Amino acid sequence: MALSFPLSFPLTGADKLTFPLSAVARAFSYSNGGADFGGSTLPLYITGGAPSFRLPLQTSIVPTWARGSYTPTFTRASTAYQTDFELKQNLVLSGEARMQGARRVANLISSDLGTWTLGGDTTRTTGISDPDGGTNAITLTATGAAADTRIYVTAPGVTTQNTQYTFYVRRRTGSGVVEFSNSVGGIVTITSVVTTSWKRVASGNTQDGGAALSIFLRTSGDQIDLYLPMLEYTTGQSNTNPSSPVTK
Repeated sequence: MALSFPLSFPLTGADKLTFPLSAVARAFSYSNGGADFGGSTLPLYITGGAPSFRLPLQTSIVPTWARGSYTPTFTRASTAYQTDFELKQNLVLSGEARMQGARRVANLISSDLGTWTLGGDTTRTTGISDPDGGTNAITLTATGAAADTRIYVTAPGVTTQNTQYTFYVRRRTGSGVVEFSNSVGGIVTITSVVTTSWKRVASGNTQDGGAALSIFLRTSGDQIDLYLPMLEYTTGQSNTNPSSPVTK
């Protein structure tokens, strides 16, 4: 078996990365040559026959393509830290793979809009096509003109943290006002930027305590599609632009 790609990610001690490629188990070892792999054997396991996959290991442990099933599993039995692109030490979550030197992104709210709470005179349709080629978006419909025609989730309570709140939106029918409330409760009007094409909108704020993150439709009969909301901490980062979306 020959491997021709560079493996430059640091795994330590209890880290184990496993890729299920077929039913026949096969493992290999790799001399670290002084690299930071935490031992003489690289703990990367290929299960299957002829391994065939592309794994850049830059921002994800999921291969860009592979033969057979290529969804990896990752486990870690101990506390660990990640050093980001600004040399900050971040305590990572249980089971979180570390990308040393990368921007660490954690979505603090549910990205499943099917679990968000509906306000009055508002309905939701799931299974709508999304900008990533799936069907994980929803359609929000205003069935009245009440002040509570919205969908919302409560942000986690934190103490003076910089946050970035983002989501995808496009208009389906109507031309009325579309607004959202950010992580400090401020109302942001986005009517002029919501078109029939997907747009990702963002609002950066210093959050202090939990707030209701709401998306409002102000005109009865109007419909918008929504996808992948995200709230991330950006405290201490010089680059606070919205990161690539991640789900929770």
